[in-house]
Amino acid sequence: MDNLYNNPMFKNWGKSRPLEDGKLEYHLLVYHCLDVAAVGNILLEKDDLLIQKFINATGLSKEHTLSLISFLLAVHDIGKFSERFQYLNHELFIKLSGRQSAKGYNMRHDSMGFLLWDEIWPEAWEENWLRLDPSADKYEWQDVLSPWIQAVTGHHGRPPLLHIHGTPVNRKTQFTKEDVEMASSFVKEISVMFLKHKSDPNFKWNKQMEKKFKRSSWLLAGLVILSDWIGSNREWFHYCSEHMTLTEYWEKCALPHAKTAVESAGVLSSEVSQKTGMKNLFPDFKKTPRPLQEYVSKCEITDIPQLFILEDSTGSGKTEAAVVLAHRFMAKGLAEGVFIALPTMATATAMYRRMVKAYTKLFRTKENSLLKPSLILAHSSSHLLNEFRPSIGLEEAVFTPEYSGKDEETASAQCAAWLADNRKKALLANVGVGTIDQILMAVLPTNHQSLRILGMSEKVLIVDEVHAYDPYMNSLLCTLLSFHSALGGSAILLSATLPIKQRQELANSFCKGFGVSIKLNETTYPLVTSIDINDVSETPIKALSENNRETEVEFLENTSQVKEKIREIADRGGCVCWVRNTVDDAVAAYEELSSVIGGKKSCFSMQGSPLEIVLVLRKALYTDLERKAPPRSDVAIFS
Repeated sequence: MDNLYNNPMFKNWGKSRPLEDGKLEYHLLVYHCLDVAAVGNILLEKDDLLIQKFINATGLSKEHTLSLISFLLAVHDIGKFSERFQYLNHELFIKLSGRQSAKGYNMRHDSMGFLLWDEIWPEAWEENWLRLDPSADKYEWQDVLSPWIQAVTGHHGRPPLLHIHGTPVNRKTQFTKEDVEMASSFVKEISVMFLKHKSDPNFKWNKQMEKKFKRSSWLLAGLVILSDWIGSNREWFHYCSEHMTLTEYWEKCALPHAKTAVESAGVLSSEVSQKTGMKNLFPDFKKTPRPLQEYVSKCEITDIPQLFILEDSTGSGKTEAAVVLAHRFMAKGLAEGVFIALPTMATATAMYRRMVKAYTKLFRTKENSLLKPSLILAHSSSHLLNEFRPSIGLEEAVFTPEYSGKDEETASAQCAAWLADNRKKALLANVGVGTIDQILMAVLPTNHQSLRILGMSEKVLIVDEVHAYDPYMNSLLCTLLSFHSALGGSAILLSATLPIKQRQELANSFCKGFGVSIKLNETTYPLVTSIDINDVSETPIKALSENNRETEVEFLENTSQVKEKIREIADRGGCVCWVRNTVDDAVAAYEELSSVIGGKKSCFSMQGSPLEIVLVLRKALYTDLERKAPPRSDVAIFS
């Protein structure tokens, strides 16, 4: 024990906070590093799909993958061994080191961690701490490991920076000799803990390894952020400044606390139910399944990631069909959850309300299990929704059981409060519903984008109204599909009016992640397109008979004719929707028409896309039926 007190490693703090009595409470740096490694270790052990993605990407065995990633997660905060960081808390630095410092904190500790790894790499290579294949040289292995080192050291949502105000950093000025020795001693000790006798015959250098490690680094970057957030929570990991060996702390503190924390955080998936189909997932659905729903319930799906594009008319049950299809993916082990992306907050909220009763059917929950499936609503106003607030503990809720059967659960939505306190965590929930921006931020250079990628990689992405996005949003969606397929994800796209050119573009983007190209030819409608790395299928679907109708189209030459037609229809009690392309045109049309027909009929202006306006007005027309009003014409004029 005396040796531990004299070991410089134990003179560094990782977390600290002042107490009410003025004293300082702190958590030793080496313990915090092990806390985070333990969280990642438990996450990988409990998440078969995630660790399989790492295995598929690297070709390593499961045992070596788990050991190597646990080791690297423990390395994530080595930048805090720098005196520059330690002196941020002057009082604590003086207490632990017995001296003062004149060094300033001029670089983030995550970036310093990446630089510090480069400082200790020569020694790590010479003594082969990582049990690497010696047939390649240290520079080749450094290139292979660098993406993973950048991922774990850049654990605050941004890659490490290698410059200060545009000036390249001189590593020698950032660290004292003692800093490097402490970091080196720690890394060497944890390499023995995690990697001793763990050499893997598959861990051989080749030209493709650097590419594989780069691709999988996105997942590792998300994993280290998640592990660090959980491992930094004081409710689960109490501060400890008592000295004990790293192995002792790992076994007695880090692992037990990590098991509790991971279960409490709500990030683990419940067991997927094998009972699928419309009747099992939507027991309240009384109608005969629509042709599209019938097809996706029985069509062949492969054991590899795939893209489905469902094209059918409004009212054909595309949403339910997509959920059934996504659940079949989950039952095959291709995903552990679903995220449904929609164009607006209004449509996302409506979808959330529909999923409240259905999402529990996707999973098979065990009695008294802590692993309850979670449903989260992800958009900027989700906290205002009355149904969502109780699910995250924002107010006390009283739920009435909806089922009387012994094995049935209430359909009230559940969501871990830890998941819902930040929209960056939304994709970590088992089932998510939100606006399209929540997943598009995974491919934008935003903080913690890799956390979104991590959550997305284990979900079936369902994107509704894919025809409704402008060129910029569509470009981001295409990039997202490439990312998703490259990381082994599946997706389902829904549309009532998808041009063949856009369908081909979306399919090409998904196939880009596989490294293949395809050609779509079918123009029949309704249509189901399915694509995987080996095959493409375009299957026409029977149209709903009630959707067959004839629509009369009349072309008008100028706005004067349009106004005359509007007055004519209004005089006979009809309803007209005139969609203008600019706000000025809409205001001018409103002012002129309201003065003519405003006394007899209501006339109002709306803002939004033409499709949104038509759908809103069409819904308003149907309220006449509820009031038993006489039927009216349903006419839309587009200018």
